[in-house]
Amino acid sequence: MQSLDISMTPARTTINGHVLPSGLLNMIRDGRWRCPEDQSKIDALFPEREEFYPYSFETMERETKGLCGQSEVMWLGLADATNPPGDIDPQQAVLIADLGIGYDQAIALDYRVTTEDPRVLTLHWRRDSNRWIEIAHNFEEFAKLIGLQEE
Repeated sequence: MQSLDISMTPARTTINGHVLPSGLLNMIRDGRWRCPEDQSKIDALFPEREEFYPYSFETMERETKGLCGQSEVMWLGLADATNPPGDIDPQQAVLIADLGIGYDQAIALDYRVTTEDPRVLTLHWRRDSNRWIEIAHNFEEFAKLIGLQEE
């Protein structure tokens, strides 16, 4: 198991060696990284969920560290050419939210395609094996999709 690199700079901008998107950092700093009052957009994106639970910086660190310790396909998924990426590389990811207790459906920044503007994935549970699916090209698009940022 590789150790997790959590950088604790004064501005607290990196987790797992990856710089968090500026939009996410601004929302955390301003107290806007929370479940929006109007949850209709979240309901449309995640119709089967308990809640939308955006992680604090500390929870992002802890949950990402936990992902880095995983080796089971149940949590890592499998590569899927028909619905890419299918899998996640824990060393190239930061978990930022989930859909509530018992759903085990994390939302992650995936830095494999680009380190400057990571795409957003979610873990999709399937009978044969779980897959990580892309839900937004980047954090800004994700924030608009869930109603935390104006379009």
